[in-house]
Amino acid sequence: MDEAGIVERVRAAMSSTGMNQVEFSSAIGLDPTKLSRSLSGARRLTSLEMARIAEISGVTVDWLLGVPSPPMRTAARTSGSSAATDDAVREARRLLRQRMDINELLPAPVAVAQVEVPSAGARTARGEKLAEAALQLVREQGIPLPIEDLPAAIEMTFGIDVRIVDLESDCDGVALRCGDTGVIVVSTGDVLNRQRFTLAHELAHILARDDQELHIDVSVQSGQPDLSELQANAFAAAFLMPADVLRAVPVSEGGLPQVTFDGLIANLKVSPSALAHRLCNLGIIDPEVRDQFVGVSAATALSRSGRRSDRYDWLNAARSTRLPMRLLADLMWAFDQDEITLRPLANLLGRDVEELRADLDWHGPAPEAYTPAS
Repeated sequence: MDEAGIVERVRAAMSSTGMNQVEFSSAIGLDPTKLSRSLSGARRLTSLEMARIAEISGVTVDWLLGVPSPPMRTAARTSGSSAATDDAVREARRLLRQRMDINELLPAPVAVAQVEVPSAGARTARGEKLAEAALQLVREQGIPLPIEDLPAAIEMTFGIDVRIVDLESDCDGVALRCGDTGVIVVSTGDVLNRQRFTLAHELAHILARDDQELHIDVSVQSGQPDLSELQANAFAAAFLMPADVLRAVPVSEGGLPQVTFDGLIANLKVSPSALAHRLCNLGIIDPEVRDQFVGVSAATALSRSGRRSDRYDWLNAARSTRLPMRLLADLMWAFDQDEITLRPLANLLGRDVEELRADLDWHGPAPEAYTPAS
């Protein structure tokens, strides 16, 4: 590590604050003599001290360490360019930076899972094969299919932080990847199956390492879909509606009963149209039956399957915001280890630092120590 370069950047960061050395040492909670020795190269700054310097100076720990930032790859699922897309990208970049910073302190940094990406064949077929490989990792985690808590499964299986936040209606979500770090930000809404499809669609972009700048989903506007979008859509359909799950459904001599189709809608939390096309593509139903099922509404399917109350659960889930819980847990661990200040936690929670400090003091220490997942 280039210690001389670190000292030079620390001096530059301190200078940018307008404080003298004594004031700066007080601001970061470090004895002036220790700071002086560190700036002379006689003493190495600890990770906590680096975090405090970065916080006070408005820079990142990576910048202080001289770590180059790899290019960020962004994909967006939206019906048009809007301020909501910009907000989603800003939120994704903020979370990605927090993940990259905290990874420097974790015993086992969180990285995007390695999934073999098919390189041959039509894009739809490649998307389905990628989904099969991804589902195998889900099974290895012991998560039953179909996946109930999709955001949590994505975080724990694939090492990708997931945030659900209020965005305007024309932006469903974005995916952002930088090196081995990834984050997905999706919008709240009124349609849970649309939100789940967006999550799976963005997961596909990250796992496939799509090398793309932020772009509009042109299939919505021109009818000429981008090839990476075709692949992501095929992945989402296969991931949310696993072939082995659908093929295990009993089919009578007369074909797939309506009641069975309605039950699948309730269990898979997908749209009737998506399920009908998936069943047809797998050869479980014929095109004529597919066309009959396509016109069914999710509300009708839930009512007929005796799960009418699920409509309200779906609506409540779709409208609920969500923090990236794995990132939150890792930040809490680092704070308990005195590796970071409280500010990164407060920033993630959208809380005032002192108010959060008072809350933590009131509730006392956690009953059990958290250990980051390996």
